[in-house]
Amino acid sequence: MSSAAAAAAGIIAGRVLEAGLLLEAFGNARTVRNSNSSRFGKWQTLHFSASGRVAGCSIAHFLLETSRVSSHPAGERNYHIFYQLLGGASAKQRAAWRLKPQAEAHAYARWTPAEPPLKQQRGAMAKEATPQAEAYVGGKDDAAGWVETCSRLTALGFSDAQREAAFTVLAAVLALGDVSFKEGGRGRGGSDAAAPAEPAAADGAASLLGVRSSALVLALTTRRVVAGGEAVTVHLDTAAAAAARDDLARRVYSALWSHVLGRVNEALGGGGGEARTIGLLDVFGFESFERNGFEQLCINYANEVLQGWFMDALIKREQAEYAREGVVCDHIEYPSNAEQVSMLGGKGGIFALLDEECRIPRGSDEALVEKMHAVFEKSRPGLYSRARFGAGAAGAALAAEVGPETLFCVRHYAEEVQYTARGWLDKNRSAVRHEVTELLAGSDYPLLSLPSGAALEAPPLSTGQSSRAPSVSGVFRESLRSLGAALLVTQQHFVRCIKPNSTKTPHSLDAAYVQRQLRYLGVGAVLEIGRAGYQVKLPYASFLGRYRCVVFDQPGLLDGPPREAAERLLRAAAGKLDGNPDWLASREAQLGTSKLFMRPAVAAALDVPRLAARRRAAVAVQAVARARLGRRIAALLRTHRPALDAATAALAADGAPRPLFEAESSLDRASKGLRQAQRGFAAARLPAALEVPPLPRMRERLEAVGAEVSALERGLSAEKRALRALEIEVQKAEADKLLFATAEARAALKRASDDMGSLASSLGSDYEGEHHSPRLAAFHELKSALADATDAACGLTCELIAALGAAQGLVDERFGTMLSEWEERMALERAAKEGARLEVAAAEEEWLCGQADSGAIEQRKVAFRNALDPRSLV
Repeated sequence: MSSAAAAAAGIIAGRVLEAGLLLEAFGNARTVRNSNSSRFGKWQTLHFSASGRVAGCSIAHFLLETSRVSSHPAGERNYHIFYQLLGGASAKQRAAWRLKPQAEAHAYARWTPAEPPLKQQRGAMAKEATPQAEAYVGGKDDAAGWVETCSRLTALGFSDAQREAAFTVLAAVLALGDVSFKEGGRGRGGSDAAAPAEPAAADGAASLLGVRSSALVLALTTRRVVAGGEAVTVHLDTAAAAAARDDLARRVYSALWSHVLGRVNEALGGGGGEARTIGLLDVFGFESFERNGFEQLCINYANEVLQGWFMDALIKREQAEYAREGVVCDHIEYPSNAEQVSMLGGKGGIFALLDEECRIPRGSDEALVEKMHAVFEKSRPGLYSRARFGAGAAGAALAAEVGPETLFCVRHYAEEVQYTARGWLDKNRSAVRHEVTELLAGSDYPLLSLPSGAALEAPPLSTGQSSRAPSVSGVFRESLRSLGAALLVTQQHFVRCIKPNSTKTPHSLDAAYVQRQLRYLGVGAVLEIGRAGYQVKLPYASFLGRYRCVVFDQPGLLDGPPREAAERLLRAAAGKLDGNPDWLASREAQLGTSKLFMRPAVAAALDVPRLAARRRAAVAVQAVARARLGRRIAALLRTHRPALDAATAALAADGAPRPLFEAESSLDRASKGLRQAQRGFAAARLPAALEVPPLPRMRERLEAVGAEVSALERGLSAEKRALRALEIEVQKAEADKLLFATAEARAALKRASDDMGSLASSLGSDYEGEHHSPRLAAFHELKSALADATDAACGLTCELIAALGAAQGLVDERFGTMLSEWEERMALERAAKEGARLEVAAAEEEWLCGQADSGAIEQRKVAFRNALDPRSLV
């Protein structure tokens, strides 16, 4: 499929969804049981293309509850669209459509609380609510619903003008409800003629309908009759005028509904050319209220017909399986509601009597009920009865309000319902008065001139029949017949929707509420059909697998084909029972092609020897299991006690303190024994709930040892943590001491460095002057400072020790250099002094030589020589 075709199919599918929600706005209302109850029947046909995509859709409706337009029961609302219009229209639209500020101001939208008896009867389903609370449906207010409805109309092809016209007509219906009447004088024949109580209300309604106000008033207050070939205008009294007003409102809304549905079908494309279709039938469910009228009878008749189709489908499905399996079923009697369907819609039924009474000039509701009493009270005693007024009667309190003359009871497939025939003749007549036809024909809105009525048309009248218009019930019955013909050519699937409670509360189940739904949906008929036939249907393999234990002592019976083996097993099982019943001969059980069909009594009888065999087998299995269990417990005892003894011995303490490594060794031994005992329990694979006498004590001791091991582990962990904390404190103290010693060493080293600098300065000045000598004390002080620095650095880091060693070497090197320089200077000084002395001696000797006294000269020479002796130079 091309992308364009796929997009078109997606558009159609979206429109189908929007169409369903749009029709809910115009055709659904809030009731005491459902906040979004569908008040019309719908047959929706989906057409599919060869590729399986939605190609189109068509919707047919039947029996729109038009009576709700003019009146709705207490505790309920009119159709949603009215409240959406009143809650969402803009100020400009409200002025143009003459809408009042509050919905309560319009008669047709007014909400009235349910009567106390109804509240008590319905309980949570009819809880007290205010008009404002009633304005919400499904958690969504009416203003939001108005926006969505306008959007859906646009999506389905409604132009702005068409939407405006539809809403104007809708507002006209509300305006009609606000037209009231008063006595306006004497009419023809002396009756009190009706006139509008408020002419402005009539003018507003006429303006919205697009007709002249005088024409509207004339249509509501007069009626033309033909007597003796002459047309006579009859003035209506106030009650008749109000009835004519309500009838006009219903006709207008029905015309609007038909117009909307027609436009929706045009937007959905029809798709009639596609042979692949799926039909969806959505109808109102079975209804039983405190007051049940013509609409409830039609709805319940439709449910009776649907229930008949449902039962026929189940029966046919059951019979088809019997035929496929070759099972004889002509003796089976199935439940049926054919009598109810015939009494309601068949020839001479209630609807036929209603149509007949409508054709009588002076027919009445009371006369209709009398005819039904005469016809059905004896012929259908179990299905039809007069109204009963006892304590347990259905709706007995209604007799005081409407009188017993129009009450009767019908027993449906779900339950007995009491009806009141008040107003049935008027509701059943479909002919439109000439005054109404002429009025709507002159309207400015073409949609009002469309014929109203059911969407599924009745068949044309044959020659010789009256040309009078068909009745509402006649059109409705024909709609159901046409629907039945369409369903016969389809493969039917039934969906039953059950609500757990009426308050939409999660996780809440109202048993009575669910039970009533099951009863109304006809689920009981499914059980009845199942009980009538063969309820137990087992394939032969399943039958042999389930009941083979009955003939364990005769295994040869199970040999051969499954069908023959099943027959032999069935007869053997019957032989073990009292009376030796022959189920196959009495058709209590039948052998099919692939299944064995049995009545519940046969299955129950077969379960007797089966359960006995299972009990014997259970005893044997238990004996084997107990023996195996005992062996496991014995093996567990052999490993459990030594392991726990070893763990206990490892945990035993003599009271004296033990080193940490010894405590850890004890813990390892205890843990090893505990794990060994635990593995023994795991290997035994004993049930956790088993309470054999040794096991509780074993588990108790195992838990005790485990608790002791855990306590020891916790204690050792605490000791390790304390020891670690102590080590951290010691390390911190040593670090503090190291920092202090380092600071002292660095200070001593700095002093040594300073002294070394001072010594170098002093050594530079030691050679100045004759009597100066090196300061040996300074060197001793420097050596002492270095020794102090070395002592202070004892135990410090290697880096500081290396620094001190380097400083010591530098000091020694500088000290040696300075000594060498000092010795060289001292040698030069001695040589200089020796040269000077020799020069002095030579000069003196020369002087002596010039003296006369040689003795004195000799004496001076000796003294001089002695002075030159190096030994004298100390």
